[in-house]
Amino acid sequence: MNLKRRHILGVAGTALLLLLSLKSLGRRRSDTGSDLPASFASSEIGKISENGDGRTTASSLALPAEYSAARLLNLSEPLSDFCRDRFGTEFLEQFSRCRASYCSEDSVSDLTCFHTANPASAIQGSKDSFCLLRDEVSFDINQRKFTAGCKLRDPSQQGETACAIPYRDITSYGYLTGPKFILNEWLSLRKTVHPGSRKETARRSVSQNDNLVVLLKREVDGNIWHCINEIMALMTTLDVLRITPQQNTSTAVLSYPEGKPKTEIIILDDLPDGNYFDLFQMFSGSKPKRLSEWVASKSLDASTDSITSSIGNVIVPFAGSANSLWSDWKPIDCADNTMLRVFVQRIFDFYGIPRTRKQPSTPPRRLRVNFIVRKGSRQLMGLDTYLAAAVRAQFGTKADIHLIDFEGIPFRDQVALARDTDILVGMHGAGLTHTMFMEEGRGALVEIQPDRLCHWGFRNVAKMTGHAYFVAGASKIVGNCYHHPVSPEEGQQSGNGAGAEAAAVEVLPDDGKGAAYDPSRCYVHTTDATAWSLGCSDPKVTGGDRSFWICQNRDANDAWYKTCKKKEAADIWWMTRYIMEQDRFVKLVGDAIETVNQQEQSR
Repeated sequence: MNLKRRHILGVAGTALLLLLSLKSLGRRRSDTGSDLPASFASSEIGKISENGDGRTTASSLALPAEYSAARLLNLSEPLSDFCRDRFGTEFLEQFSRCRASYCSEDSVSDLTCFHTANPASAIQGSKDSFCLLRDEVSFDINQRKFTAGCKLRDPSQQGETACAIPYRDITSYGYLTGPKFILNEWLSLRKTVHPGSRKETARRSVSQNDNLVVLLKREVDGNIWHCINEIMALMTTLDVLRITPQQNTSTAVLSYPEGKPKTEIIILDDLPDGNYFDLFQMFSGSKPKRLSEWVASKSLDASTDSITSSIGNVIVPFAGSANSLWSDWKPIDCADNTMLRVFVQRIFDFYGIPRTRKQPSTPPRRLRVNFIVRKGSRQLMGLDTYLAAAVRAQFGTKADIHLIDFEGIPFRDQVALARDTDILVGMHGAGLTHTMFMEEGRGALVEIQPDRLCHWGFRNVAKMTGHAYFVAGASKIVGNCYHHPVSPEEGQQSGNGAGAEAAAVEVLPDDGKGAAYDPSRCYVHTTDATAWSLGCSDPKVTGGDRSFWICQNRDANDAWYKTCKKKEAADIWWMTRYIMEQDRFVKLVGDAIETVNQQEQSR
C-alpha cells in the first residue's frame, strides 16, 4: 500500500470519528506519519454497508462504534477472506447470524446458541459456540444448578438454522471449560411445556429491565495468554448479542450501556482471583462473584428452595481457547486484527491509560528494550547477567536495557510498562502476550524459542499489531550444567591451563532438578542454530514463512526429541532450562534495535 492511500485512510478515520461526536481522542501516528485516533467511544453508529472492497455486509443492527472506527485504521493491503472472517467485523456479523433455538416451541424456556466456524480445528465442520438461556430460569439450591423448562430438540438443517449444529456437538474445551461442559454441569433442563402450542409472542425478549447472569469457568488464573483470551472471548460474546436483533424486531438482544449495571458474572471455578480478575468488570456493573457469594446475595424462595426473581437471562460464553486469537500452531499472515485492536483499546480505557506515549520534544528518543526474566520454567540462562551486559556494551548508546519480571506487578502497571516498550525480548512464554499492548506499529518482538518448538502464536500477535518479529532457537540443558561464556582472563584464572574453554562449563550442584552433572550431556542433544532457523523461520524476516509441520520430517532421525508426536517432548521443553550463544543473542537483539531505530529516525 502506498503512502498516499495510508494517509487517506487515516484522515477518513479521523473525519468519521469527528462526525460521530465521539469523546475527546488521544492521538497516535502510523508508521507513515498519518494521524490516527487512539481511543473510541462506546456509542452505537449506523450500519456499514460496504467493506471497502465491494463486499456488502448483512449485519441487522449497528456495530459498536469502536469496530467501525478501528476498521478504518487497517493500513495494510486488502485483507484476505480468511483474515476478514476470522479477525474483522465480519466475524461478529457471521456469528450473530448463525443462531438457533434448542427448545421445542411449547417449552416455557428458550435456549438459543450461536455458532461460528472453526477453521483451526482438525475436525472438519467443527464449530465454536455460546448460548443464551432465558424465560422461567431459576437456581435450585439443592442441585446447585440453574434450571429451566426446555424440551430439547435439534434445529432444522434447512433455512436460517442450516448453519447450526446438533446439541450433542456443542463443544467442550481443555481445563473442563466451554459451553457444553457448563451446560452439562450447571444447567438442569426440565421438560416443562405450555398447555398448548406456544406462540412466539409468549417468549419474553431480553429487555432493558432484565438481569443478565454470565456463567464463567476459567482455565487458569495466572497465565496471561490464557486469561486474556478468555476475557476477549467474553467481549466477543457480549458484542455479538449487541448486534443481534430480537426476532422480528429491531431491538438488540443485549442493550449497552444500559445493560451493563444489570450484568453479573458468576465464577464457577475455585481458582484464586489472579492478576487479571478486575478486567471482567469491563462488562458488568460489579466485581465477579463466586457461585456461593452470588447465592448468598439473593433472596431465596423457601417453598421451592430456589432463586427466581432476580434471574432474567443466563449467558454461557464463548470459550477462551476458541478465541480467534488462539491460533498458535500455524503462521497467520493477517496484518490487521480489528477485534484485537478494539479489545486492547478497551483495556487502556478501563484503566485510564493513554494509548500512546508522550514523545520527547527533541528527537530521536532512546529506545527502551525490556528483557523478560523468567523465574520458573524455561529460563534462558545468563539472560539477566552476561547476555544483558553484552547487549548494553554494544548498544548502550542507542537503547536503555531493562530487566523485568511481570509476576507480582499489578496488571494495570504491566499494561503501562508494555506500552512504553520499544523492543520486548524473552524466552517463549505467556509474558510475550504483552506485545499487544506495545504502541502499535512502532516496535519489535524478539522471541527465543525452545529448540525445534516452532510455535507461532506470538509471531502472529506481532504481525497483527504491526511489530517487527525476530526469532531464534535456544538449546536445552540436559543435566546440571550450562554454557557460561567468560573472558580469556577469567579462563586463565581457573588454573587448569585450558584457558577460556576450560571455564566455559560451570558445574552446578545436583539440586534434584535434573540428572547428576555429566559434561557429555550438555551439548549432545542440542541442534545447530542455523538448522533450527531453516526449520522454523528466518530470524531476520518479520513473521517467518515456514510451517510447524516441517518438524514431522525430523521424527524418524530424532529419537530423543520427537517434537511433533510425543507428549513427553512437550513436557521436556516446558520445564527445562535453555542456553544461547552470547554472540548470536547479541546479534539477534541488535538487529531488532537497528530496525526500530531506523523506523524512528524515518518518522
